Amino acid sequence: MGILIAVMIIVTSVTLGFSMVSQHAVGQAAQLSDAWKAMQLRARDAERIELSLTTSARDGSFVNVTVANTGERPTTGMSGWDLVARYTAADDSWRVAYLTFSTSSPLADNTWGVSGLYTSTSLASAEIFQPGIFDPGEALRARFKLNPAAKAGTTGAITLGGDNGLSTSLGF
Repeated sequence: MGILIAVMIIVTSVTLGFSMVSQHAVGQAAQLSDAWKAMQLRARDAERIELSLTTSARDGSFVNVTVANTGERPTTGMSGWDLVARYTAADDSWRVAYLTFSTSSPLADNTWGVSGLYTSTSLASAEIFQPGIFDPGEALRARFKLNPAAKAGTTGAITLGGDNGLSTSLGF
Protein backbone atom coordinates (compact mmCIF):
# COMPACT_ATOMS: atom_id res chain seq x y z
CA MET A 1 0.00 0.00 0.00
CA GLY A 2 2.82 2.42 0.85
CA ILE A 3 4.53 1.68 -2.45
CA LEU A 4 1.31 2.37 -4.34
CA ILE A 5 0.96 5.78 -2.66
CA ALA A 6 4.62 6.59 -3.43
CA VAL A 7 4.15 5.59 -7.09
CA MET A 8 1.00 7.74 -7.35
CA ILE A 9 2.84 10.73 -5.87
CA ILE A 10 5.74 10.26 -8.30
CA VAL A 11 3.44 9.83 -11.31
CA THR A 12 1.42 12.90 -10.26
CA SER A 13 4.61 14.96 -9.79
CA VAL A 14 6.01 13.90 -13.17
CA THR A 15 2.67 14.63 -14.88
CA LEU A 16 2.42 18.08 -13.27
CA GLY A 17 6.06 18.85 -14.13
CA PHE A 18 5.56 17.79 -17.75
CA SER A 19 2.37 19.85 -17.94
CA MET A 20 4.10 22.97 -16.60
CA VAL A 21 7.05 22.58 -19.00
CA SER A 22 4.68 22.03 -21.93
CA GLN A 23 2.62 25.08 -20.99
CA HIS A 24 5.78 27.22 -20.82
CA ALA A 25 6.97 25.90 -24.21
CA VAL A 26 3.60 26.66 -25.82
CA GLY A 27 3.68 30.19 -24.36
CA GLN A 28 7.19 30.78 -25.71
CA ALA A 29 6.18 29.50 -29.15
CA ALA A 30 3.20 31.88 -29.16
CA GLN A 31 5.46 34.82 -28.26
CA LEU A 32 7.89 33.85 -31.01
CA SER A 33 5.03 33.62 -33.50
CA ASP A 34 3.70 37.05 -32.51
CA ALA A 35 7.18 38.60 -32.79
CA TRP A 36 7.63 37.04 -36.25
CA LYS A 37 4.30 38.42 -37.44
CA ALA A 38 5.17 41.90 -36.13
CA MET A 39 8.55 41.78 -37.89
CA GLN A 40 6.88 40.80 -41.18
CA LEU A 41 4.41 43.69 -40.87
CA ARG A 42 7.24 46.17 -40.21
CA ALA A 43 9.21 44.82 -43.18
CA ARG A 44 6.21 45.09 -45.52
CA ASP A 45 5.51 48.60 -44.26
CA ALA A 46 9.15 49.64 -44.73
CA GLU A 47 9.17 48.31 -48.29
CA ARG A 48 6.44 50.79 -49.16
CA ILE A 49 8.68 53.80 -48.36
CA GLU A 50 10.95 54.95 -51.16
CA LEU A 51 12.96 58.16 -51.20
CA SER A 52 15.11 59.70 -53.89
CA LEU A 53 17.44 62.69 -53.91
CA THR A 54 16.52 64.74 -56.97
CA THR A 55 18.41 68.06 -56.97
CA SER A 56 21.17 69.82 -55.08
CA ALA A 57 22.54 73.37 -54.92
CA ARG A 58 25.43 74.92 -52.99
CA ASP A 59 25.25 78.19 -51.11
CA GLY A 60 28.64 78.78 -49.46
CA SER A 61 29.05 76.25 -46.65
CA PHE A 62 25.38 75.27 -47.05
CA VAL A 63 24.01 72.65 -49.44
CA ASN A 64 20.33 72.30 -50.29
CA VAL A 65 18.98 68.98 -51.54
CA THR A 66 15.51 67.98 -52.62
CA VAL A 67 14.20 64.62 -51.43
CA ALA A 68 11.17 63.11 -53.17
CA ASN A 69 8.87 60.56 -51.52
CA THR A 70 8.32 58.22 -54.46
CA GLY A 71 6.94 55.37 -52.36
CA GLU A 72 3.42 54.41 -51.32
CA ARG A 73 3.53 55.39 -47.65
CA PRO A 74 3.97 58.65 -45.74
CA THR A 75 6.75 59.04 -43.20
CA THR A 76 7.53 61.34 -40.30
CA GLY A 77 10.86 59.78 -39.36
CA MET A 78 13.16 62.39 -40.87
CA SER A 79 15.08 62.78 -37.61
CA GLY A 80 16.07 59.10 -37.91
CA TRP A 81 17.65 59.50 -41.33
CA ASP A 82 21.42 59.40 -41.71
CA LEU A 83 23.12 61.87 -44.03
CA VAL A 84 26.76 61.42 -44.97
CA ALA A 85 28.64 63.97 -47.09
CA ARG A 86 31.82 63.12 -49.01
CA TYR A 87 33.61 66.12 -50.48
CA THR A 88 36.84 68.04 -51.04
CA ALA A 89 37.24 70.82 -48.48
CA ALA A 90 38.58 74.31 -49.24
CA ASP A 91 42.03 73.19 -47.94
CA ASP A 92 42.08 70.37 -50.59
CA SER A 93 41.59 67.65 -47.98
CA TRP A 94 39.11 64.82 -48.60
CA ARG A 95 36.32 64.87 -46.02
CA VAL A 96 33.61 62.48 -44.96
CA ALA A 97 31.12 64.05 -42.58
CA TYR A 98 28.22 62.42 -40.75
CA LEU A 99 25.52 65.07 -40.50
CA THR A 100 23.23 65.01 -37.47
CA PHE A 101 19.60 66.11 -37.65
CA SER A 102 18.80 69.48 -36.11
CA THR A 103 15.69 71.59 -35.67
CA SER A 104 17.64 74.68 -34.60
CA SER A 105 18.06 77.74 -36.74
CA PRO A 106 20.65 78.69 -37.81
CA LEU A 107 22.17 75.28 -38.39
CA ALA A 108 25.32 74.36 -36.49
CA ASP A 109 28.32 72.92 -38.33
CA ASN A 110 27.85 69.45 -39.84
CA THR A 111 24.11 69.32 -39.14
CA TRP A 112 21.09 69.18 -41.38
CA GLY A 113 17.46 70.15 -41.11
CA VAL A 114 14.22 70.27 -43.05
CA SER A 115 13.66 73.70 -44.54
CA GLY A 116 10.28 72.85 -46.07
CA LEU A 117 7.80 70.28 -47.32
CA TYR A 118 6.27 70.87 -50.74
CA THR A 119 3.56 69.35 -52.92
CA SER A 120 6.05 68.45 -55.69
CA THR A 121 9.74 68.53 -56.59
CA SER A 122 9.26 71.90 -58.27
CA LEU A 123 9.03 73.33 -54.72
CA ALA A 124 6.43 75.79 -56.01
CA SER A 125 3.88 75.40 -53.23
CA ALA A 126 4.15 74.32 -49.61
CA GLU A 127 2.25 71.25 -48.53
CA ILE A 128 -1.20 71.80 -47.08
CA PHE A 129 -2.41 68.21 -46.66
CA GLN A 130 -1.18 66.68 -43.37
CA PRO A 131 1.44 69.34 -42.49
CA GLY A 132 4.66 67.87 -41.14
CA ILE A 133 4.03 64.45 -42.69
CA PHE A 134 6.11 63.54 -45.74
CA ASP A 135 3.41 62.05 -47.97
CA PRO A 136 3.92 60.15 -51.25
CA GLY A 137 4.39 62.53 -54.19
CA GLU A 138 5.67 65.33 -51.96
CA ALA A 139 9.16 66.80 -51.84
CA LEU A 140 11.26 67.80 -48.89
CA ARG A 141 13.93 70.49 -49.00
CA ALA A 142 16.84 69.53 -46.73
CA ARG A 143 19.61 71.99 -45.92
CA PHE A 144 22.94 71.06 -44.41
CA LYS A 145 25.98 72.98 -43.27
CA LEU A 146 29.48 71.65 -43.87
CA ASN A 147 32.53 72.65 -41.86
CA PRO A 148 34.95 73.02 -43.44
CA ALA A 149 33.07 74.19 -46.50
CA ALA A 150 33.32 72.33 -49.79
CA LYS A 151 35.89 73.71 -52.22
CA ALA A 152 34.41 75.69 -55.09
CA GLY A 153 34.55 73.93 -58.45
CA THR A 154 34.63 70.43 -56.94
CA THR A 155 31.93 67.81 -56.75
CA GLY A 156 30.87 66.07 -53.58
CA ALA A 157 28.27 63.45 -52.80
CA ILE A 158 25.54 63.16 -50.22
CA THR A 159 24.09 59.80 -49.17
CA LEU A 160 20.79 59.55 -47.34
CA GLY A 161 20.04 56.43 -45.32
CA GLY A 162 16.45 56.00 -44.23
CA ASP A 163 15.07 54.30 -41.14
CA ASN A 164 13.86 51.36 -43.22
CA GLY A 165 17.24 50.41 -44.63
CA LEU A 166 17.01 52.28 -47.93
CA SER A 167 19.74 54.54 -49.20
CA THR A 168 20.11 56.96 -52.07
CA SER A 169 22.94 59.26 -53.20
CA LEU A 170 23.36 62.45 -55.21
CA GLY A 171 26.25 64.67 -56.22
CA PHE A 172 26.48 68.31 -55.13
